[in-house]
Amino acid sequence: MEIQRQVIQNCSMTSRQTNKKNCQQIRHNHQSQDYSIIQNQLNGTQPLRYDTKKYTYQNGQPKMCIQYDSNLEKNREKIQEIKQLISNSKKSYPQLMKNQNMQDSLKESQIRIQIPKPIRNISNFSRDSRQSTTTSQHTPLRSSSHDKQLSYMQMSKNYKSPLNRFKKIKYLGRGNISDVYSVIDTTTGMIAALKTIQKSLITSKGIQGLIKTEIAIQSFICHQNILKCYGIINDDKQIALVLELGEITLFNYRKEKKLYEKQIIDIIYQVLKGVSFLHQNGIIHRDIKPENILLQNGIVKLADLGICVKAIETNQYCGTPGYMAPEIVENLKYTNKVDCYSIGVLLHELMFGKVPKIGQKINGDTQLINLMNQLLEVNPMIRLSCKQALEYDLFKLCERKVVKQTEMIKNTILWDC
Repeated sequence: MEIQRQVIQNCSMTSRQTNKKNCQQIRHNHQSQDYSIIQNQLNGTQPLRYDTKKYTYQNGQPKMCIQYDSNLEKNREKIQEIKQLISNSKKSYPQLMKNQNMQDSLKESQIRIQIPKPIRNISNFSRDSRQSTTTSQHTPLRSSSHDKQLSYMQMSKNYKSPLNRFKKIKYLGRGNISDVYSVIDTTTGMIAALKTIQKSLITSKGIQGLIKTEIAIQSFICHQNILKCYGIINDDKQIALVLELGEITLFNYRKEKKLYEKQIIDIIYQVLKGVSFLHQNGIIHRDIKPENILLQNGIVKLADLGICVKAIETNQYCGTPGYMAPEIVENLKYTNKVDCYSIGVLLHELMFGKVPKIGQKINGDTQLINLMNQLLEVNPMIRLSCKQALEYDLFKLCERKVVKQTEMIKNTILWDC
């Protein structure tokens, strides 16, 4: 029995040794084969492969597995798998196909954008010029819509309107085509009035000539009794006038307080001074009324030169009903005497609280009533001019006050400088 056991053990040992030798021989053959394949690939006799076959042994039998040379090959295999999944999902989801078609169409619509050279000489560059030099070295691909969005964002970021420096404080009122705000200049701290006019309204109503005239008059007129213009801003969508800020209009002041005769004389005198200065420069105001007269520290300011005209004689129908001279109402040619009639209407309203009828006469012996009747004369040839009205004796006291005020203002300006 023992001899039989030993024989069986020897047989098993020999079989194990033979199996081991066979496995080693097979492994050696495969390794040599792989080595020869790699050597041929390096020599150029066999095309390169991205993977080499490696073998593992299980229960003495060789098992082939793929071992990648680098992570790049693993990524490529993953990409192939993802593409396969996407292609399978397209078949089952038509919406994904639609999105993919949209993306393909966007790719086809891409255009080449040529990058312009930087502009060296700024003085030769104009805002309206659309010519640009290009380089052929850099031609990146962009879609047209994306490029437009980028350019618009860049323009809106870099563009700074001069109106941005003014901060609105209060809405003061609205005219026929304009809005007026009280503003503060954030750079200087100055408080002013901002009159804005939309360009769309200018073109729709065809009043380009009136706006140009107003801007031209406000640019060079400088008088104590005319509202001062600090600057004019021509923006993309609107035109803005930076004006002197008045405290209150004469229309609102009359509602709050009762005017005495001395105050009325003082107001009419300053209105005559401002209108006379316009007439000396060949300008007709054509819209004198309490709403267009501002009060500021006892000084009267003529405002709203929107329908002013620089002419000796004209026949254009304009103004406010009740304050228009008879020759304007009858569509006749008229001169600057129409402003004198409006001042007579203003004087009548300040004294009696209402607008007179055309040709109405007031009975009285005072100089003020006599002045009013001569300003309200229907015949413009007989009607008083502003220069003649200022020669009345009742304005001598007012003239002394104005001289003192102008001297005080001059000293203040010199002190500020």
